Amino acid sequence: MSIVCMCVLLHADVYDEDMLIQEGVIDSFGIHKSSPLRGLDSRLGEGLDYASLSKENLDDISNQNTAPMLSSALLPQQYILPEPLPDWIYATAIIEVHFNDGSMRRGFANMLKNGLYITSSEVVYSASLIPRRVYVKMQDSSAPEIICVAKLHLMAVDTQSGLALLENIASTDDYCNVVQKSYYHDRIQKRVTIDVFNKTPSINPNQNVLFPYVDKYYSFVPKTMQVGEVETYYDQASATYVKYGYQLKRDWYPNFAYGKGIFDTKGNFLGLISLTYHSYLPVLVKKEVVQDFLCSLDEKKVLQDGDIAKSCAALHKRQRFF
Repeated sequence: MSIVCMCVLLHADVYDEDMLIQEGVIDSFGIHKSSPLRGLDSRLGEGLDYASLSKENLDDISNQNTAPMLSSALLPQQYILPEPLPDWIYATAIIEVHFNDGSMRRGFANMLKNGLYITSSEVVYSASLIPRRVYVKMQDSSAPEIICVAKLHLMAVDTQSGLALLENIASTDDYCNVVQKSYYHDRIQKRVTIDVFNKTPSINPNQNVLFPYVDKYYSFVPKTMQVGEVETYYDQASATYVKYGYQLKRDWYPNFAYGKGIFDTKGNFLGLISLTYHSYLPVLVKKEVVQDFLCSLDEKKVLQDGDIAKSCAALHKRQRFF
């Protein structure tokens, strides 16, 4: 597993591109230039749910009125959903990555403990461009709409496994302006987090799973899909085929977005959507690959997080990939 440490980007906007090249950050990246999805960034890689968010929504969401069509007398704390949302909805995030050339990309991320976020490397990496600012938008149970809550720092990227890790460095208001951390921010960050080290057995092809979807009110709701066939790659060291994920069925592509977490009906994390070194189309990268990525960061001392260190130490048999 080849991991690119992004520790040099403690505050990416104070570094210029030449310095990052000297540090070896840019040259260390690898990417699939032959992927048939490369030309579809405006539809898929930068989109969220193409069927529910028009291009106009994607151009400038922050400046739009995204409040749901509710009575003006209905206060946020009185908002009652037709049925309770699963807990993982409140640990699902949209991240907005602003690059040094002025371009911007959106995707999904999954919030772990201690302000960490796991996502697809396709969201935060773009050729030789440098991510200058990264913001995260989430949904709280007290109100239905997704709002900006924090500014993130990119810690590490691994384009072989298709994963990236970010950390929270500042709290923001609804419009992504940095503010002092409040009880509200603390509630969002600690109330629900994703456990990527859960002991859920592997899923089977054609099994029903859940994923987050952005509805017309700019709120997260759960939707169901079936996973496709198993994805493998040939490992020369062991002379065996290694299972690392699952194909996505073509009828699910309108709901496609990099970084989306996939869950079982009990709310257990199963993996996320990304593009790996061995895949030409997006796949469901299974949770064991995510575990290996985080444990590799822990081994290399890139990540110093007590909870992840304990989880890695407690793994009965750690699987290694790529």
